[in-house]
Amino acid sequence: MPVVIGTNLDEARYWLYYISELDRLPLRFYRPWLESLFGDGADEAIEAYRGERPDLDAAQAGMALAGDAGFRMPAIRMAEALSDRGVPVWMYLATVTSPDLDGRLGSPHAIELPFVFDNLDADRAPELVGDDPRNAGLADTIQSLWVEFATTGVPGAAGAPAWPQYDRASRTTLIVDREMSVQGDPYPAARGAWRAMRFDGSDPGLERLTPLQYEGTNWNDPLVIAAVIGWPWVIAGFVVLVGLIVGTVWLVRRLVRRRRLRLA
Repeated sequence: MPVVIGTNLDEARYWLYYISELDRLPLRFYRPWLESLFGDGADEAIEAYRGERPDLDAAQAGMALAGDAGFRMPAIRMAEALSDRGVPVWMYLATVTSPDLDGRLGSPHAIELPFVFDNLDADRAPELVGDDPRNAGLADTIQSLWVEFATTGVPGAAGAPAWPQYDRASRTTLIVDREMSVQGDPYPAARGAWRAMRFDGSDPGLERLTPLQYEGTNWNDPLVIAAVIGWPWVIAGFVVLVGLIVGTVWLVRRLVRRRRLRLA
């Protein structure tokens, strides 16, 4: 059966709704997990992501790696396997951004769903997709693509770019954004970083799929804890602690001096 399959650029940032400190975590939080997956190639994988997306800070790069491990790479492996066997496959990558949480979400998990189902006003959709005047047009186009696919087995819509099938040679991908386009092999360096992994449910297994599940993740690392608390608060706490120590030492010395004077 023909298949439409795809993911979003910043899948893991949806977790910010539940763990708001994720975008403060340093890469050292992700490193034990990455080393369990890449071995000595962990630094190479990190550089692939940061080189291809220089706008990412350390925490966002870590979330990008986790999101691709959990979503994008399994989808690509599925598309590869199906297309290799002659199944018609169309791949998309949603890069449409969310304004929620002051833009921290990027293009998170589920960002395409309000457009696919044209429910831009339902539940939390207004916060997720915002009030961009192009939203309604994008929803119409996406719905037309999906309905045409369900009807004929080939996606197509007026106003949408021609969307060729996906295969290993071209890796043609529909970029779902407020200005839609088609690209061959988007973010190839990130995809190539995972080239040795099957993503078949066993490699990696569920216990290593994200750093949140990996038992080797060092939750007690002082720098990780400091990052979660927030460096301004850590510095302020340190200053207060030093002030308390200095004040206590001064007070003790003053009391000792007074006692000596009395004894004299």
